Amino acid sequence: HLPFYAIQHGISYSNASLLLSYMGIASAIGRVALGYAADHLGKLKMLFLCTFGGAVSTFCWMACVSYPSLIIYAIFYGFFAGGIISLMPAVS
Repeated sequence: HLPFYAIQHGISYSNASLLLSYMGIASAIGRVALGYAADHLGKLKMLFLCTFGGAVSTFCWMACVSYPSLIIYAIFYGFFAGGIISLMPAVS
């Protein structure tokens, strides 16, 4: 949905596609960093933090209409989504 949203706000196809790359890189970093933090701070606490961070960043998405703001959104959401992906099996 993110590339289509970006295109609707006047961002080029190539830059809109790059948003998914930024999100994927942030997700990979979030999986490792938040998984490591969960080992020391607690899995459930970190899962809550990731869920809350993902929710807040998604609410902020509505205000993102420029390319730099969409990059920031993609990075933050990707980071927290990566944490959710890595922590969900450990908590279940």
